[in-house]
Amino acid sequence: ERLSKALKENRKSKASMLDTLPPQLRASAFFDLPSVPHEVEIKDGSAMATLDSILDASTSAPVSAFTDHVYAGKLGPEIYAKAKKNTARQSVATLNGLAADPQAKKRS
Repeated sequence: ERLSKALKENRKSKASMLDTLPPQLRASAFFDLPSVPHEVEIKDGSAMATLDSILDASTSAPVSAFTDHVYAGKLGPEIYAKAKKNTARQSVATLNGLAADPQAKKRS
């Protein structure tokens, strides 16, 4: 009984260890964004009309309204550009011509 009690004291759950961790060191400090009040004006008392109004406004919004990130900052073509295809390269063997093997071995 004494041994099992000592083992229980040594086995602390990770949740109990997180309670002692300062808030600035918790992962949630990096992932929880500060709440920002949204300014939404209800159109014609309808959710559909309000959504249509928001979507109409988004068509004339600058691209940065959708691409800039709270932590990463301004993101541009280095992230959102189309991927470039790698140009095909020839191997050295192809450039120098394939060396013919005069003693080709037969597989048995």
